[in-house]
Amino acid sequence: MPVRALESAARTGQTAGRPKTIEMRPTIALLKAQNYAAWKLVRERGEAAGSVGPYSVDHLEAHGFEIRYSDSTFARPWTNPLVERGLGRLGRQYPELLGVRNALANRSLITHADITLGIFEDQGSFAAFSRGRGLGVLAPRKMALMACWMADWAPHADARALRGYRRVLDGADLVIFFSKNQAEVFERTLGVEPARLLAVPFGIDRPFFADVPAREDGYVLAVGTDRSRDHELLVEAVRDTGIPTRIYAPALAVSNLPANVTWIPQAISHMAYREALCGARLVVIPTRAPMYPGGQTVLLEAMASSRPVIATTSDAMREYVQDGVTGVLVPRANALALRHAIEQLLDDDALRVSLTRNAVAAVERTFNQATMWASIAPRLHDLLRD
Repeated sequence: MPVRALESAARTGQTAGRPKTIEMRPTIALLKAQNYAAWKLVRERGEAAGSVGPYSVDHLEAHGFEIRYSDSTFARPWTNPLVERGLGRLGRQYPELLGVRNALANRSLITHADITLGIFEDQGSFAAFSRGRGLGVLAPRKMALMACWMADWAPHADARALRGYRRVLDGADLVIFFSKNQAEVFERTLGVEPARLLAVPFGIDRPFFADVPAREDGYVLAVGTDRSRDHELLVEAVRDTGIPTRIYAPALAVSNLPANVTWIPQAISHMAYREALCGARLVVIPTRAPMYPGGQTVLLEAMASSRPVIATTSDAMREYVQDGVTGVLVPRANALALRHAIEQLLDDDALRVSLTRNAVAAVERTFNQATMWASIAPRLHDLLRD
């Protein structure tokens, strides 16, 4: 059979005179930091939030895509410490080389996929750069980059880093981010046309957190490793109050920790984290108010768990919290305002009930993973029509 006929038969399933329709779904090469094979086992046991892939990216399969995961990164030689450290150092020096290890390890996956999706800049930047520069076998056919931190980095970047960010974004057919306020930075500072930008509300796995009854053991809870966190502010806010407070964070720059504050530096599992949320009387997300919605994952998971939330106000966070309706917003770096908000919520049962009821409805309506990927899927299909 001639080559063209073989290609046609592969698409229609027509071989040896027997026609058969085969659905050919567009493929997405997913560049991410997690080992999909290990991730899948944990989630099949119900021991973590989400379904398959980071942020339940498998929702895209319901929108007509086939997801292929970049697990080659977790095989040799890419797991060799010398390779990891060397390529990681390059990425820290040159923004366009962020994620170079993931791209090199999965170059065949990338070049054969219809679309490459990078989650986040630390995994997808080099693939986008390769597309923008037309680097042969390393260049994706179409590139979507989910950006978390770049709009926050760019206004403070030196000329070399700024040039690197622009080179990355030149190769991104679609840039996805989680708060509308970042669009101005992408357009004016980084030179991305509005047609290539997509702001979507971040979503979490609502059932994983909503289906566990609350205990209310009475403590104030803060959790997070994001660089935007300001857990030290929370310590100062509850100092001398006697309010039991738990902080799960890898580092805490406080020399004299008050007796009412418990700091847990060890990593926390999803199951233990869910239990900690359910036992909290309220959850605080103190940040340094970055351009992106820092701490939005913990914020939304606490809302889904029917825990009242207090967060640092910012342009990004105001897209997630309606002050006085779904949560409480306090000014940045203001320990006194944070203390007042904590004491007010602890003393006002009716306010806590009202906030949590509205917050749960907001998560069900907007801030869930199914809605997030449903917003992204049409734009991915648009890339295939270009």
